[in-house]
Amino acid sequence: MFTYCKQTPAVLYLLCLCLLPPAIQAADTVDSLKKLLSTGKSDTGQVRQLNLIAKAFNVQKKRDSVLVYTTRAIKMSQDLEFLPGEARAQFMQGKAYYYKRDFLTAIASFKKALALFRKTGNAKSRAKTFYQQALAYKNLSNYDQALLANDSAAVLFSRMGDSSNVAAVYNNMGIINYYQGNYAQTVEYFIKSAQIKELLGDRSGMAGAYNNIAEVYRLQKNYPKAIESADLSIEIYTGLDHKKGIAAAYNNKGTIYEDQEEYDKALENHFRSLKIKEEVGYRKGMTDSYNNIGAIYTKQGAYDKALDYQQKALAIQEMLDDKWGMTYSLNGMGDLYAKKGMAQQAITQLKKSIAIGEMIGAKAEMKEAYQILSDIYADKKDFANAYGYYRRYAALKDTLHAEEVKEQFSEMQTKYETAKKEQEIDRLEQQNKIQELRHEDEVQRQKNLFIGGLIFVLLGALFIYSRYRIKKKANAKLEKAYHEIELKNQHITDSINYAKRIQEAILPTDEEISQVFRDYFILFKPRDIVSGDFYWFSTAESNVGGNGAIYIAAADCTGHGVPGAFMSMIGTSLLNEIVNEKKISEPAKILDHLREGIIRSLKQNAEDNDDFPDLIAAPRQMEMPPPKGRLRHIISGTSPSEISVKDGMDIALCKLDLRGLQLEYAGAYNPLYIFRNGSFLETKADRFPIGVHFRKKLQDFTNHTQTLQNGDSIYLFSDGFPDQFGGSQGRKFNYKRFRKLLTDVQGKPMADQGVILEKELEAWKGSMNQIDDILVIGIRV
Repeated sequence: MFTYCKQTPAVLYLLCLCLLPPAIQAADTVDSLKKLLSTGKSDTGQVRQLNLIAKAFNVQKKRDSVLVYTTRAIKMSQDLEFLPGEARAQFMQGKAYYYKRDFLTAIASFKKALALFRKTGNAKSRAKTFYQQALAYKNLSNYDQALLANDSAAVLFSRMGDSSNVAAVYNNMGIINYYQGNYAQTVEYFIKSAQIKELLGDRSGMAGAYNNIAEVYRLQKNYPKAIESADLSIEIYTGLDHKKGIAAAYNNKGTIYEDQEEYDKALENHFRSLKIKEEVGYRKGMTDSYNNIGAIYTKQGAYDKALDYQQKALAIQEMLDDKWGMTYSLNGMGDLYAKKGMAQQAITQLKKSIAIGEMIGAKAEMKEAYQILSDIYADKKDFANAYGYYRRYAALKDTLHAEEVKEQFSEMQTKYETAKKEQEIDRLEQQNKIQELRHEDEVQRQKNLFIGGLIFVLLGALFIYSRYRIKKKANAKLEKAYHEIELKNQHITDSINYAKRIQEAILPTDEEISQVFRDYFILFKPRDIVSGDFYWFSTAESNVGGNGAIYIAAADCTGHGVPGAFMSMIGTSLLNEIVNEKKISEPAKILDHLREGIIRSLKQNAEDNDDFPDLIAAPRQMEMPPPKGRLRHIISGTSPSEISVKDGMDIALCKLDLRGLQLEYAGAYNPLYIFRNGSFLETKADRFPIGVHFRKKLQDFTNHTQTLQNGDSIYLFSDGFPDQFGGSQGRKFNYKRFRKLLTDVQGKPMADQGVILEKELEAWKGSMNQIDDILVIGIRV
């Protein structure tokens, strides 16, 4: 039965609006909520409606209206002491000021929102606020504060398992370091972002990250690495048929070859980029390619070809009313006409560029035009105009914090100021006379300096001795603190080692397993002292010798180390309870009960589906098309998922009847592999985890049955082995290579297979760190 409440009209109306386009939804939402607002009393419901109206105005990009309603929401929230409502309003007000480009006021609002979200315990909104604050600081060129805010956002998003936003934050930190010229840190953050995007299955995001990395390597003049990164970007974009992405990567690759003066290769890549842009009708991108091609022909001395491409670029820029682009192309044409000896045509184009530059404040482009004009007039012996344009060039150069005025400026100046030169000669003669008078004072000054220096040395010695005593005391305190920290670290390590012994005691022993399976191996390599991966074994329905049902599982818990170990103990305890005590026998039902137990034990629930932060803007120098497709979510040490998860686990669980050669299997992300007489059989797992599952209703796990044959090889595993980075290019081992390795060892006993897998893993890993816990179980029937 439907129950009426005071907020029901708003809820029903918003549900109906879901069927309308976003712009209409926003407009109708505002009108509806305004009506409700006029009839309601001053309470927390009113605050929520004010914030909803502000949010709808934000969709319509009406920032002033956003400020009006958030101000009302803030005042009402303060009167009611309603912290959540005030926090939300402060956050939206900060975003409104951000889009109005009032970044200082935006930061002030974000700081207030952060304090309120901290009091209410809303970590998700705090993370988004730090992220927005970082964008505001970046726009103010306050890069240190931007990095600090981004770092705070990354920590909070990581705690929530929101890997998609962690990747976005790392990408933004890479961009900030790029602006600062910290190219090593730029590459580091872009690689971190790319690795997360790879785990999330966001291949478009990976390709964009590698394209950015190529640009940074180019600036470092590490051209082999730059080409390698650009090629990897092209490979991924090609697999996605992402035309603009492919074009962007070829564009960057052309620039890399241009820097090395390999102009034929540079042209080849720029023409590839241009062809794709023409196919998809990407006109702005076409102008970039035309200008790049024209610049290379200019360097080769092919001025007619270069001029042709600059004119093509200008025609499109005029059509698009791209004034910034027009100034660039006009400057290029002016320079080309000058090189061809066509001075008047060059002057005409450059003056057009300056006129447009004055309209839009394009100082860098105006500076370039002034310099070219100065050179043209100097070649024509028109020194008055040459000097005038050079003065304008020099003035703009100073305002743009460029280099000091060149020697050429003073040389041109002397041609028009001969009188000043004569005055300079007189001044030098006077200085010689003054120098003679000063010589007599020099002897006395040297004496004074000696006495003063002696006093300074004595004072310095006293200061050094004083600092020595202070430093000696400080070193004694530091040494004591170091020993205390060392002792605490030892206690922590001892505790973790004790936890390892507890975990090992819970795991099945070889003696237990060998009573049932004659030919098997278990490759178990925790990343840290304790593990988030675990294996479980039960013979609740079996007699010694393998008669009856046998249960075996390979599980991968959220995280690794101590948090993962706690999860593994919970998982082991629940499995023992479900199978050994409750006597539930079907694998799918076991996983259903295991999920209920995990959710109950960890008190999990879904958070509200709030807005994600705005997308990060990439630097102008980089062509970064927006990501395509649906992002997948990953928590450290677990398998990829197409949905968001909290703490939980992935698992492959088998029930074996060795006597009747029957197998039942159910899995959460972790599949089952069977090799039989040279053929490979894979049973895929359900694509949802043991734990809370967002964006889909909880579904029952699927039970799979399989008739076995003597000699079948069965494999259960976590994702640690396939996901390990290594090899000559630092890539993942991946599932394809993992299956081939298992295929190659089929003729060997299981014990030997385990040894071979471990050796292959170590060889692949090389000097790289193990990134996750590793578990592989092999059983031969």
